[in-house]
Amino acid sequence: MLRRIASTGVNLVVLGVSVGIFLIAFIALNALGAAQKPPTISVLSATRDLNIGDVITPNDLAVKTVFQDDNASLYIPGEEVTAVVGGVAAQPIFNGQPIFRSAILAQATEGTRLSAALAKYPGYSLFPLPLDAMNLFSPHAEAFLPGDLVGVDGGDHQPSTTDDHAHPHA
Repeated sequence: MLRRIASTGVNLVVLGVSVGIFLIAFIALNALGAAQKPPTISVLSATRDLNIGDVITPNDLAVKTVFQDDNASLYIPGEEVTAVVGGVAAQPIFNGQPIFRSAILAQATEGTRLSAALAKYPGYSLFPLPLDAMNLFSPHAEAFLPGDLVGVDGGDHQPSTTDDHAHPHA
């Protein structure tokens, strides 16, 4: 068969060198492409859609490998699984999505999201807000997150029925 190819005028040495150069170039380009890949890190991702207020369980989390870039520090590292379990979802997290550090609030004793947020900021506290018809005080809207539980207690303040001017002293 080689004699037949040689008799057609094809130089076997040129053919062999061409195939060899092609293989070397192919291997070199693959190695160069693999060397230029950015480094990767392991981050936590959701295994199902999580809604605001959902408590995170171990079955809700998976470790996913992503390319390390400028935004990689925004994600929760894969090693922090135990710190996330029992936390509360502060925003919707979709199936397969890497979980942002700001998407999970620490677990709180009362189980409400506002108290979970306050557990993260120990300098703050829950307090009653005085309200009347003429003067309403309220915290900034940023103090509350979607899904927070807010208790409103109402009362009717009646003026005193005893008036010193209405009852002259005898």
